[in-house]
Amino acid sequence: MTIVAGEVTETHFVLNAAVFKLHPRSSEGADINTDASIEIRHDGEYVTTQYGDKILVLPAGNLEFDIKIGEAMVTKAYTAKAGETIEEDVIVGTGLAFFTTEYAPGVKVEDDIFMEIFDAKVALDGTRRSIAYGYNGEQDFELPPGDYVMDYKLDGTSGQIPFTVKTGERTDIPVLLDAGVLAVTTPTDDYVEIRSPTKDIAGNVTSFDYGYGPNVQTTLKAGDYVVFSKKDDVESETPVTIKAGERFELTIEAAAPAAGGKKK
Repeated sequence: MTIVAGEVTETHFVLNAAVFKLHPRSSEGADINTDASIEIRHDGEYVTTQYGDKILVLPAGNLEFDIKIGEAMVTKAYTAKAGETIEEDVIVGTGLAFFTTEYAPGVKVEDDIFMEIFDAKVALDGTRRSIAYGYNGEQDFELPPGDYVMDYKLDGTSGQIPFTVKTGERTDIPVLLDAGVLAVTTPTDDYVEIRSPTKDIAGNVTSFDYGYGPNVQTTLKAGDYVVFSKKDDVESETPVTIKAGERFELTIEAAAPAAGGKKK
């Protein structure tokens, strides 16, 4: 191409390309999902990743598209000719699992409870495949249809909830912790541990949570516990009862060491 002063130079490019209009949808009849990701490969080589509903101009040839909504994905393959336009609704096939968490009926959890979604199938080694996770009292996950288990943990309380997701449907899953909050205040940076009040058959106590003063707060299932504290050679054990949906505040007073050693 030659550029001449004072003249307009016209150029003509042949892109050897095809136009794709792929509309990702979670299910038949659902709105186009603008958060869907589309990873594109040409002849097996990664090209780009786009999001939502886009008009894509791509090299002709063998193209693959990984379209993902939430944790679900489908792969579409095309052999595109130069100048061709391909338009298609891509149904990924997802359902929505929505979790709401309460300490007790009517008492919502505002803290960042940890939730992890696992495939319900158990592998030969006894493990489950992790699908997704998040933190909040209310969470939602877009998942392929199937059976799952949700593990949750908030401080000293934990549990599992099985659930099923269906394509195009919302499944509401209530998470009732049956738990309360224990707040412990100590004179200084005392070690604080929440233990079971009784020993198991092997003679061991169960530890539910621990921390360091002067302020320690944790969430516990309703029931009886022992608050163990230690600072230098001074130890104490205080029994407490936690009620679902309630807050229990405990103040541990400073105490001098007993003559000859530890104090309990």
